Parts: sequence; C-alpha cells; structure tokens
Amino acid sequence: MTPRARRSEGLAAQVSGDRPGPLTRREQEIARLVAQGLTSRQIAAVTHITERTAENHVHHILGKLGFTNRAQKPGVGRRGTTGSEYRG
Repeated sequence: MTPRARRSEGLAAQVSGDRPGPLTRREQEIARLVAQGLTSRQIAAVTHITERTAENHVHHILGKLGFTNRAQKPGVGRRGTTGSEYRG
C-alpha cells in the first residue's frame, strides 16, 4: 500500500469516527463536508462561520493529514463518498 493510500484510509477511519486522530471535532466536521465536495463558501454557510475561517480549517486539516491541496483528499470530486472507497 502506498503512503498516500495509507493516509487516505487513516483519514476515512478518523472522519467516520472509527479511530481518534489529530483533528479537532470541528476539523472533523469540516473534513466531512470537504469530502462531500462542498466549497469553502458552502462550508461557511452550513457551519455558520466566515468563508475565511472555513478556508483556514481546510488548510489546517490538509496540513495535519499531509496533503497539499483538496484534490489529494479522498472523496473530493466524488460527491457522496467519505473516502473509504478510495484505494490509490
């Protein structure tokens, strides 16, 4: 299994609540929304925070999980997935 696949599976387990991880509860909430394909603006509207705060959360989440952009995060671009289906 590649390092990226391991990180992806770890993220999926953490976001689903199967395993504790480095993300705060709020970051886990934001990560789930990102995995559903929501933009920062949409995340801000759903969570009642500013768009800039949503962007900051996403930036911190990606950094903590070793990703450099949303395209690397499992589930992005595949609406309705949580990342558990990601295998590479």
